[in-house]
Amino acid sequence: MPGQRPSESRAHAIVRYLTIVPQAHYAVFDADFQMTLYELFHTHRISRVGHAVCTPIVCFSALAALAQVTLPSPLDAPYLSLALPLAALLSANGYLYGRRIGALTTAVVAMMTLAATLFAAAGIPHAPALAVGGMLLAGALQTWSHTFEPVPPPLSGQRDFLSLGEWWSQASPGRKLATAALATTAFIALELLASFRILPCQLRAYTLALGRAPSERMALDRRVAELRAAWPF
Repeated sequence: MPGQRPSESRAHAIVRYLTIVPQAHYAVFDADFQMTLYELFHTHRISRVGHAVCTPIVCFSALAALAQVTLPSPLDAPYLSLALPLAALLSANGYLYGRRIGALTTAVVAMMTLAATLFAAAGIPHAPALAVGGMLLAGALQTWSHTFEPVPPPLSGQRDFLSLGEWWSQASPGRKLATAALATTAFIALELLASFRILPCQLRAYTLALGRAPSERMALDRRVAELRAAWPF
């Protein structure tokens, strides 16, 4: 398999090819690691804007879809739905990044949950399909915004990140087709799952962009540079 390391099993190489950074999907409680990966993989303005718009839409759409399902008895009171457990998880995730980001995440999630509950109560025809469709569309657009980012290992077929132009000139037709197929299937699914995880990363990035905690900004930039220079995954 292209990009497979000499001592690596084929199964592990496939997992690494599909997920890019396997640890990102299970080391969810390591806030510094998640933040470092977020900064590493979102450097282009279009990618950042795409995520700033699409990630909240994915989260809201998921809440809106779950808000259609009321909680079972004896919790089947008005406005109590399956959106509430997801909202609680999203809010709790924010506190991994500190109390300030946790409180900010909770405020954002509370507004989205209220909007999702009102959406469910409005009796809009085909509301669940609209919510799921919005989530899938936003997830796809968010995935495709990575087109403007450097191509990472193992997709690049190298140990280093490559620009899209460099990758296109070097990649075989089979690799291009495989990447295109993944970009319309598995990568979208992974991006949808990641949206719930990276919401507080985005909020933390916004606060750092405003000049808050310059020492934290410097430490984050250093971790990103070190990770990119010595890619371990």
